[in-house]
Parts: sequence; C-alpha cells; structure tokens
Amino acid sequence: MKNKINHIFFISFIIFIGCNNSSKIEGHWHFKSEIPNSGYWTLDLINQNDSIAYSNKYTFTPYSIIHSVKEKELITGDCGGLFNYKVDFNGKKIYLKNAQNYGDYIGEKHILNSSHILEDYLKDLLIKITFPRIANPKINFITFEQESLIENIIIGKPKYSKDVFFKDEYRIQVRNKFIDINNFDEFIESVKEKYLDKELKHLKFRFISDENTPVNLIKFILKKLKNHNFEKNYLTYLKRETKKTEEIFEYINFNSLDLKKDKKVHEIKILNTVN
Repeated sequence: MKNKINHIFFISFIIFIGCNNSSKIEGHWHFKSEIPNSGYWTLDLINQNDSIAYSNKYTFTPYSIIHSVKEKELITGDCGGLFNYKVDFNGKKIYLKNAQNYGDYIGEKHILNSSHILEDYLKDLLIKITFPRIANPKINFITFEQESLIENIIIGKPKYSKDVFFKDEYRIQVRNKFIDINNFDEFIESVKEKYLDKELKHLKFRFISDENTPVNLIKFILKKLKNHNFEKNYLTYLKRETKKTEEIFEYINFNSLDLKKDKKVHEIKILNTVN
C-alpha cells in the first residue's frame, strides 16, 4: 500500500525512573489531552528494545511507528511535534509535554481483554456498530488483521448527527467521512488512484456493518464493487469464542453468503462452501 505521510514528528521519551524500570513504558497506553471529554489514542510498546511501536493498534486503521531505542524516539505519521515524557514511579501513567505548545497529554496503562479491545476498535467510528455473530462456530473463517491491502466500508446509523434527517438513516463511512451512496463510484475511483495496479489485484474490502443494516444496501455496494472487478469482499463478524485475546474478529467472503432472502445482516445464512 502506498502510504502517503504528510507529517512526521518525533516523540522523545525522557524517563524519570530508576534503574531496571525501563520496562514500565512497555504495554498498552491510552493518551488523552487535557481538554475535557476529548477522545483518546492508543500506543502499544511490546518490548523496550523493539524498533517498532504501534499507534491505534486495535482499530481498523492501525499503523506502525519507528522506535529508536538508543535515542528513545518514536517517528509517526500523525500531525504533531516534539514531546517529552515522564513516567510516574509505579509505571501506570505517562505525562506528555509538548515542546511546541500544541497541547499536553496524559497516558494511562491498560490491561488488555476482549471487551477492552472491542471498545478500542469502536472508538473512532462515526457509526454505531453492533457486530453480527455467526450461529455456526464450526465454519472456518479467515483473519487478515496483519494485511495492509484493505479498504474499510462501514455501514450503520451515525453516532451523532446534527441533521435530523440523517439521525435514523443508514449511512456509509469510508476512511474518516460519510459518503452518499450515489457517489460510491467516486470512492472506487479514489481507491484505484491510491494503489498500484499490482496491488489492486490483491485488495480486500472489509465490510464493518451493524447487524441491523438492510441487506439490500449491502447488495447495492457489492454490485458497484463487482462492476469494477473487485471480488475480495468480506463481512466482519465478532467471534463467539477466541483463543487469543487480540483476535476478536473473523471474516467471510460474500460469495459464501446467501443474500437472496435476508432482510438484515444478522439474518444472513452461510452457504455450504466457504471461501
């Protein structure tokens, strides 16, 4: 995937703790600004000596950050500047001071579990999502969280809407904005411009849909995609059981789903052959 990074900033860690406490910056952190009711972004440091850290790891748009162990710096694609950190003595908080006065942050360490990870995935979506679950746990789904050639199509009712007309309407979110269904071809053209021709052959479209979304809306979008020869289209399901805490989703190709009679996403039946 061609990754167009417009802004690069360095996050410099200054650790004010004693010997053998460097591991306290490892883990899963939530950072919030000092503005009341502001959202949060996450940072994951698996090991102090790793050269890679992760921003918003448990979201549908994660990205890696270069971690300079020697310089104690992180290089990320987010807008920002230079930050200095102070870790409290018990290692549960990181205080972030922006050197350019763009705003300060406080990070708190969290213990990961499935419900916490689900909350992280949902936090930045513009749409309210209750994921469907499959009744047949014996089906072999695929997972592709580690893949980069993915475009997300999010469908459901908006979390917030100033327009009363759209409050109870099913909307489509791509990237960080709503699009009108009549302009979906424009989105497809933007996808073609974003990727190389050789990448388009492997591109997957991940449908993140509320369980009550009308199937007819799904079918309309699928028809648009197939008109442009995009066949790798998958519906996201929440696992009923998971062996690994971080693997909470599974995906099934729409070619393996019966969309003829169902009215809502949670009513979709699986065909005998699963792709």
